[in-house]
Amino acid sequence: MISSRILLRRLTTPSTPLQTTSRSTNRSKIRCGNSSSSFLSTTTAPTTGSLTETEHSPSTTTPSTTVGGMMSQAWEKYSVQGQQRRIRAGERLFRAAQWRAMNPGWYGPHKIPISFRPQHAVLSMHVWFLHKRLIVNSATPPTHNPAPTSETTPTAPSTNLLIDEELFDIFWNDTRSRIRAVDGIHELTVNKHLKDAQQATFLQCTQYDHAFLDFRDDPQKQHAIICDAVWKHVLGGGGDGGEGLIK
Repeated sequence: MISSRILLRRLTTPSTPLQTTSRSTNRSKIRCGNSSSSFLSTTTAPTTGSLTETEHSPSTTTPSTTVGGMMSQAWEKYSVQGQQRRIRAGERLFRAAQWRAMNPGWYGPHKIPISFRPQHAVLSMHVWFLHKRLIVNSATPPTHNPAPTSETTPTAPSTNLLIDEELFDIFWNDTRSRIRAVDGIHELTVNKHLKDAQQATFLQCTQYDHAFLDFRDDPQKQHAIICDAVWKHVLGGGGDGGEGLIK
């Protein structure tokens, strides 16, 4: 499953403390030029097929535009401005997932327990939704390629994969902060707990991938696998979900 391999790469890359520290330092330097208003601002452009789009222009296939498109993609990938746009897009996507996952309606008596593990599982599920959409967008050729600005994100398929990396980096940084906020967690054990959380997220998302990729033509089996994943990871149940639970 290609999405599982991509997830594994996202999980293993930031788990090394030295790599995470250097990426966090670079991210902090890049963010210095951004104001809080532009960082949290939202765009009013339509979002068909990409994260943010501002205008529609006909696509052409002349050699000059092909070379220009390659140069534009290279600039977007390696420039500071391009990374700033990807960080803003990743932050907005993650905050949207966080807002939905932390909705008080999910938690309470006779609902999902209010603790780190189930809350992290619900957040992981919403991040998986965004991850799958970015993977789909990365495999879909764009119908147009508007010029990027400080408030927009280019629609090149490769850009969606880079935003996916930023999304998971932000997710793991947030996970580390939530681990530190748990009572009784010593600073020396934060990285160990982070790896445990990453492993749990990988298993959960792999189970979702298994349901949607391997059982597309079997809705009943697909439903059973999803219920089993929610039972194990979100509700903290042991063993397999019974027939009564699935119904």
